[in-house]
Amino acid sequence: MQELSTKLVAGPTSSAALAQADDAPGVGSAGSVVLPDHANWEAVMTAHMLVHLLSKSSVQSATKAPSVLAPSIDLTESTETLIVVCTNGAFCRPHVLRTVALAAKWGMSCLPVIAVDGFRFPKGNFMAENQVLLASITKTPAQLASIVGDIFKQSAVTFDASCSEELLSKKAAEVAERVGHSARLLKVEDVDLSTPSEANASQVSSMHGQSMMVKV
Repeated sequence: MQELSTKLVAGPTSSAALAQADDAPGVGSAGSVVLPDHANWEAVMTAHMLVHLLSKSSVQSATKAPSVLAPSIDLTESTETLIVVCTNGAFCRPHVLRTVALAAKWGMSCLPVIAVDGFRFPKGNFMAENQVLLASITKTPAQLASIVGDIFKQSAVTFDASCSEELLSKKAAEVAERVGHSARLLKVEDVDLSTPSEANASQVSSMHGQSMMVKV
């Protein structure tokens, strides 16, 4: 953990560099994936620290070691549990919202981990305040807003990276226990991640194909 801590203290760096220091496995081999807001360096730092401690936890199976989901990579269907690092603004990031939607589509368990004091939980007006953003990800923005709300229908685990290593180890063990037994299952099979523009393009393409068939 010393090498990881040194990189974290040194300041913002890439997730790839942090993962190398953390000896984190690839996303494809992970039973659990940790999702931070990659625009927030503290969230990324927390995610890698949590992954490091989870990989050392006796509760976690060596074959299901966790990893941090890179911002350029989509969640894979083989993932069992999504751990969301909750910081303010995280649920206004397209990658976070898309990943949460995929987790629901594939029926994964999802566990929220609160990484900052004063985290503002998504409220009833989340849909109204973020309608344009939600609509840019899916044709059913209300459904996606509901999925985000479902994540918090369970008690979250707090994980403040500024705490002592002893306390963080205890918190990581709590996360590992929750992942194995009581993380909330998201299950919305009809999640449609095609945006309205994509849907229109598909419809135009289909109509063009039908027109060509008629001409032939």
